Amino acid sequence: DGPHLSWELTAIAIQALLDESAGQELPPWLLGQVLGDSPGRASPSAPAASGGTPRNPALVCRVLLRHGRTADALDLALAGMARALKGQARWLTPGLLDQLHAAGQALARSETGPSADGLALRVEQLKDAARTYLLSGE
Repeated sequence: DGPHLSWELTAIAIQALLDESAGQELPPWLLGQVLGDSPGRASPSAPAASGGTPRNPALVCRVLLRHGRTADALDLALAGMARALKGQARWLTPGLLDQLHAAGQALARSETGPSADGLALRVEQLKDAARTYLLSGE
């Protein structure tokens, strides 16, 4: 028992939902738990209502990537970096940032139209935020 089991259960719940249907929208209360927010938070990029303990968002990023949810993983990483720069928990490793960047670039190259432009912008935001995030590390 303890927080690590709770974190693993959150990732397992997300994994199970995506195994059932990779394209479904994840419940806001579950996404809120990933970054340690209150249950009612609407999206990973929304501001935190409380300073709770993140529930292994790095593992959740990897689960999202495995299920082809690159855009969601990028959003989660961007939210995590923004929070870290405000003094909250730092959980993104250089390896995960590289993995997210490579997956985002590959997806942006394969997409067409406005969705490709939006994804390319998020990849650039990730690159810029990662530079600041890594240079400000403790």
